Formats: sequence, structure tokens, C-alpha cells
Amino acid sequence: MFNRSYSESSESLNTVENSAVSSYVDIFMNDLKRNILSLYNPEFEIFKYDTYYSYVFHDANIIILENNSGNITNISITDYNDFIPIILFENFKELKNLPVRLERLKKLGHERFRNEIKDNLMYQRIQQNEKTCTALWLDYGIEFVIGDTLQLFQKE
Repeated sequence: MFNRSYSESSESLNTVENSAVSSYVDIFMNDLKRNILSLYNPEFEIFKYDTYYSYVFHDANIIILENNSGNITNISITDYNDFIPIILFENFKELKNLPVRLERLKKLGHERFRNEIKDNLMYQRIQQNEKTCTALWLDYGIEFVIGDTLQLFQKE
């Protein structure tokens, strides 16, 4: 009756039903809530539309947690292509008297520019300014604003 090996039985698994997922969530609910709370990034928190948006910058994507009255009410994910639109690079190309490194970025194109912004966000070299709801690129003094569509735009 139990002659099959463990690997044979696990190889025959194809799917997980919603009832199993629901049970898993029920069992680990407190751990899941703690993990969600631990994601919250007060160092990059933007207030818009009566909601605080906390941005967590990872290598592949950005996690956005919505905080209403001290409760996390939603979690979403976006990628850097959406968060750092090509229009930002187009506006950046128009800037004059930039440091040599940034002038070089103009020539390397929008993908390299996006990766530079991404790296600086991940390593906290672009930081949120609580008073003005902007983000400041510390190394260069360039300010950004999170636009109405929750994308990064250069402050005018």
C-alpha cells in the first residue's frame, strides 16, 4: 500500500486547490501579517489621496503598501519600467550643466538611465523628502515627484 517512494508521489502533484491555499493562510495568518508589517518602509513613504504609500525597492520590482489610518489596506507590485517612465529620461536629456557621470548617462540611453535610478532607489541614494512629498537624488541634488499615476517624474 505504501510502496511508492516520496519522489514518485510528489512528481504526480500538479496543482494546489484553493481550499488548500485557504487552509494554509488560516494556519499561518499571524506570520503572514507580521511579514507584511515588516515590509513597510517608512523611509520612502508618500502621502497622496488620503493614503500613505510605502515603496519597497527590490531588484526585480517595487512593492507598494497602502496605509490608511495605520492599517495596511492593500499591497500591489509594479516594475521599474512603469515606475520610471521613458518621459523621465527624455526630460533628463534636456538638463544642462550636469556632472560628467550624468552627461555620460544621457549618451548610454534610457535603459541604462532606468537601471541607474533603480540602483539608487534600492541603495537609498534617492530618498523621500517628507516635507515636500518629493524624492531627492542625494548625489546630484535632483528632485523627483511621484506623479498622479504613482510614477516617478522629475520635479519641474
